[in-house]
Amino acid sequence: MGAFLTELFSTRLRGWGQGLSYNVGCALGAIFPAMAGLPQRALRAKSAIWVFATTAYLAIVLCTFCLPETRKRELQVDG
Repeated sequence: MGAFLTELFSTRLRGWGQGLSYNVGCALGAIFPAMAGLPQRALRAKSAIWVFATTAYLAIVLCTFCLPETRKRELQVDG
């Protein structure tokens, strides 16, 4: 994802944009294991973990398809 994220931000904002993206992902990744315990009253632990892992992977795929295509586009370089 690092190479793809580099192309989405201008030079001046590139480090900030990538850092924010990675850290938001880490924060969501830290929340998911805690949230996996919530449905364990209705589901077994194995099923609850499977549901949250599948949700996380689907979120990654959906977010990737929502990002703009950068093929054959020049990087934005600030003057």
